[in-house]
Amino acid sequence: SPVPYIDCYVCEIEVLASGNITSPTTALTLGSILLDTGGQISVASNFINFPENREYFVKANLTFLNVNDVNASANPTFVDASNIALSYQAAGDSPSRTGASSGVWFSGVDCFMTLFSSASSRSAKICLLGASATYPMAVVYNDALSYIPNSSITILYR
Repeated sequence: SPVPYIDCYVCEIEVLASGNITSPTTALTLGSILLDTGGQISVASNFINFPENREYFVKANLTFLNVNDVNASANPTFVDASNIALSYQAAGDSPSRTGASSGVWFSGVDCFMTLFSSASSRSAKICLLGASATYPMAVVYNDALSYIPNSSITILYR
């Protein structure tokens, strides 16, 4: 949660499980808006709709794996309806593993952000660049027993 003097609304969107993503333009499956203190953000057809005349800071925390269990990763990226990447993005990922003795490895995005201001409304989806038929990816759903964290998108805006 942000500190009060940042003076931003907070929106939290859940990211649901998505199996066998074989295209870098396939949108990840978005769930409900868990919280939106400003009531301005909406989700439709796996697109996040950003109203005009606002400033946005977006952070996604994703946990995904390669379906074929090979050492291949993907870069989560916010793109528009034409599959053009939004400007000002950065990603940093780290490997993680389920359970103390499990051989299942995941890639988790620690930091993924974009900061933009828009005079007109915009829509964006989040995709896994690098996903392909050879290297299909899956976003796993949170599971406390398997030590899989929630995948979610947090938006601070004003």
